[in-house]
Amino acid sequence: MADTFELVEASVLQALEGPPQSGGSPSDEGGESPSISAPDRAGTALPWDDIKEHLDEALTVIGHQLQTPLSNLQLCAEWLSGGSPADERYPKVRALLNDQAWSISKMIDDLLDLARLATNAITVKRETVNLDALLRDRTDQLVRRTPERYITYHGLPSCFLKGDSLRLSQAFDNLLYDVVKYSPPETAIELTVKQAEGEQVLITVENRDYALTSEEVEHVFQPFYRARHRQDGLGIGPFLAKSLIELHRGRIWVRSTTALGTRFFIELPGAQFKPVAPGDPDHEGVAVDGVVNHD
Repeated sequence: MADTFELVEASVLQALEGPPQSGGSPSDEGGESPSISAPDRAGTALPWDDIKEHLDEALTVIGHQLQTPLSNLQLCAEWLSGGSPADERYPKVRALLNDQAWSISKMIDDLLDLARLATNAITVKRETVNLDALLRDRTDQLVRRTPERYITYHGLPSCFLKGDSLRLSQAFDNLLYDVVKYSPPETAIELTVKQAEGEQVLITVENRDYALTSEEVEHVFQPFYRARHRQDGLGIGPFLAKSLIELHRGRIWVRSTTALGTRFFIELPGAQFKPVAPGDPDHEGVAVDGVVNHD
């Protein structure tokens, strides 16, 4: 029993250290890489042929990606059954268990949404959404999951639009999580909301210290692209974000240069802007070192 526990302990500690982080991949040239944009329409046909073409390969990746957190869950459970709460590593193992359970839940939710999109089973409600409050909440959640990352949010207080708060949250969660996952840990991420022309609102997700290659820019919204080429995720986050934004008659595109880093742009129509007084709590703040406030 002691030998088994030591083996489990070693595996859990290795899992706690996590995989090595890869560095940034600069664009091939200093110029701006091609941008990908979605048409401004209510919905768009999914590239189901592309999905089917890579389905066998994707299923293999999905199995592998699920196997890792499931194995870690089992290891954590075994470690906790033999470990002591007084052990200083006990909270870390519990945190790892929760993190792996969340990872499995997110992968399953993403796959279910992919299936719903492919069968046109997702409906979008038209309700009044406080976009600033929604984005602050999503950024708060991201900071809680990745407290080691420097994430800044510059909001546009009291920006409202007609849409589905759940689907918009899913879109931003998928994009933000993907940006955090694939960018080097020492780089900062900035989320900015601005009023665009007319009743358009423009959301920018930016990492100035990380550039995509021109190939990644071209294919980043293609389902399973990153899963096939990097083997460290399902590769459907940006695809789901794009699909859900398009269902709101919006569009999303990306630009990346070695000089300016990577910027994802999301444009949504039908926004309304209510003036906020300087003394209003919604007017203050900026996110620093994992403490998310708002401009």
